[in-house]
Amino acid sequence: MTNEPQILMYFTNQPNQIVGGDPLCLHIEDPVQREQMIIEISKLFEAGVVHLSNGDAMIVTGL
Repeated sequence: MTNEPQILMYFTNQPNQIVGGDPLCLHIEDPVQREQMIIEISKLFEAGVVHLSNGDAMIVTGL
């Protein structure tokens, strides 16, 4: 595994932001449910979370 930062998942509440491809992008409108998923998945992969100013978030390894 590389030490380079890699985006594992992208979370958004804006469906028009999803363009497909890699990484997996999940559209979850409920902010509480979205944050729970972010926390659980980041713990599973022992990865960091980057919260963006637009309300989206990324789970990133190699930080």
